[in-house]
Amino acid sequence: MHARIGRVSFPADRADDAVNQVKQDVVPMLEQADGFKGFTLLVDRSGGEGLGISFWESEDALKASVELSDRARSGVADAAQGQDEGMAHYEVAIDTMA
Repeated sequence: MHARIGRVSFPADRADDAVNQVKQDVVPMLEQADGFKGFTLLVDRSGGEGLGISFWESEDALKASVELSDRARSGVADAAQGQDEGMAHYEVAIDTMA
């Protein structure tokens, strides 16, 4: 399995806007992508930062979803009046949530 971590920063009082955007738009969009396995959102409300982790069944599925991920981060940043802070790709070496 592979994972993408995307970061978005925003004013602390806009955390709910970021969460709502992810819940309403990002997750349903990701669920339609081939090879999608799951998503976790971490939010630092006081620091104004969100970290999304999407999980993919293969490296090919991860690579095929890059444009989708870019649109998702941009949409969250816009909704929360924040900034897209980029992404990174990883191989999942240990997963205890399955």
